[in-house]
Amino acid sequence: MDSIDLLYRESRHPIGLLVVILETQLEVNYLQILIIGHTTARNSEDDHPRLTYPTTSRVSLGIFDVLAHLHIDR
Repeated sequence: MDSIDLLYRESRHPIGLLVVILETQLEVNYLQILIIGHTTARNSEDDHPRLTYPTTSRVSLGIFDVLAHLHIDR
């Protein structure tokens, strides 16, 4: 419960989640990174958003796994 409270409190764009069980603290951390918005940054040259982490990084793949888990969970 404390983890979910932290996610909602720190999020710039809170979303409603149905009950989904995240099995590890790492999954909660990845969801937090995503919700807080640390996955993209603005490029000062053209003001377009850019990914903060390479798409093949452990963080990006972990975030993708959490999103896939949320999407397929009934």
